[in-house]
Amino acid sequence: METNNVFRLNLKTGSAENYVDPDDLFDYCLTNNVIGVGWSVDEPVNSVEEWIEEGKKKYNCRSFITAAKNMDKIKKDDLIWIRNHGTYYLCRAKGKAKIEYDKEHDLVCVVDVCIARIGTLEKIAAKIRNSFIARAAIQRVHSNTEDNEIELISKLLYNKYNEEHWAYELPSNTLINPVKLLQSETIEEILGLYLQTHGYYIFSGTNKLSTQTYEYVAVNKDEPHEKVYTQVKTGGATISIDVFKDILEKETDSKLYYYAEKENNEVASSDYLSRCKYISPDVLNEFIKVHRKIVPEYVNELFDLIDNQSKSES
Repeated sequence: METNNVFRLNLKTGSAENYVDPDDLFDYCLTNNVIGVGWSVDEPVNSVEEWIEEGKKKYNCRSFITAAKNMDKIKKDDLIWIRNHGTYYLCRAKGKAKIEYDKEHDLVCVVDVCIARIGTLEKIAAKIRNSFIARAAIQRVHSNTEDNEIELISKLLYNKYNEEHWAYELPSNTLINPVKLLQSETIEEILGLYLQTHGYYIFSGTNKLSTQTYEYVAVNKDEPHEKVYTQVKTGGATISIDVFKDILEKETDSKLYYYAEKENNEVASSDYLSRCKYISPDVLNEFIKVHRKIVPEYVNELFDLIDNQSKSES
C-alpha cells in the first residue's frame, strides 16, 4: 500500500502590497479546486524549481524556503488539511505543485486538488488541530506511531466525506486498536474521563505546560487526601519512575496512573508498584466502547470508521 504525506496549509495572503481577503481566497480555492501559496518573484519562471531559486534571491528567509520545499514535496494523492472559520477540509492532491501566477488572489505555486468538507473542531484529531497554530504557510503533519495514525485517520475521513466516489486503499484494520491511533492530547482527555467515572475529580488548573512531570492531578472524591498524578506516553515512549519518586515519597497517599502502549518494567519492579496503575490501550479501548456517549465526537467517528472498514473486509 502506498504511503502518502499529510500536510496542513494556511490559506492566507502574507503580502502587504497585494492583500487578499482570506474569505475571498478560500472561496476561490474551493470553487476552483486549487490550493497554493504566494511569494511572487521578480523574474519570469516556468517551474517550481526556478521559482524556488528566484525566491531565495528575493526573500532570503526561512519562511519562504520552508513553504517552497513543502510545496515541492507534495505528490499525487498526498493529503492537505485546510480550514476556514473553524471548519476543516481535506484535500487530495491530483498532482505535483506547479507555477500558475494569479495576482488577484496572490497565488503563485499551486496544486490542483479534490476537496472534501470534514467538519468542525470536535471532529478533528488534536495533532491536526494544533498544527494550525504555527505561523508557517505549509508544514508536514507527522505521525507519532508505527501505525502512521495521522495518515490513516486522514484517509479514513477522506474516504467517508469526499464526493468524487474515490477511495484510498487502506491496510487491514482488523487488528488495529483505535486507541493507538489517538494523539497524546486525546488520550489525556480519555484518561480524564476514565478517572471521573472511577470516583476521581480533576483539578483542571494542574493541566499546565509548567507541570512537565505529569499531565494533571485528580483527587478521590471519597478520600480527599488521596491524589492521583497522571502521565501519558504514546508512540512507544515510556515513563521514568525516577521523575515521580519525589512526589511518591513525600505524598504517601498519592498514586500514579500512567498510559503507555506497553507496561513499564521499571515501574513494575519498583518499590512503588502498589501505588502505580498501568492503563493499557486495551483498557481504554473497552472504556470507550462502554462510554461512547461521553467521549469526543471524532473519537467515536474513528471507532466507527475502523469498525466499518473491518466489516467490509470480512
